[in-house]
Amino acid sequence: MGIPVLGPTASDVWAGASEKDHGDLSTRGTDVLPHIISSVSRRPSIYTMSREDRREFIEEVSEACFDCAARARLADLKVWFLTGDVTCPFPITAFWAVQDDDRERGGGFVDYKMLLGINHFMHWDDPEKAVQVYLEALA
Repeated sequence: MGIPVLGPTASDVWAGASEKDHGDLSTRGTDVLPHIISSVSRRPSIYTMSREDRREFIEEVSEACFDCAARARLADLKVWFLTGDVTCPFPITAFWAVQDDDRERGGGFVDYKMLLGINHFMHWDDPEKAVQVYLEALA
């Protein structure tokens, strides 16, 4: 199946792929930081990537995860894919795609955990659970 090389979705752009036009940052005031309105001064990075750029990025990630020679050079490397079951759609479909890629290569390259009741701000919403999961991944 592989990770889909699609164009960005609205949630991708909202989640931070877009830039913001901040006010005077030297004031260190949070009132100069827009949180919703994206900049129109420059296209979001994801829109400057060609299909080929996205494909190459996916290939490089796949090599780091699944290439036996690359993994042999990093013998202690652990790769985890953590996602929550109440997050936006793309991380969940990517989770499934990486599982499929792992299975196609014989499995065991990536550890997976679908966290119940968790979105992409686990570290904020439930920091104790986040630390517990991170410690599990490091064990």
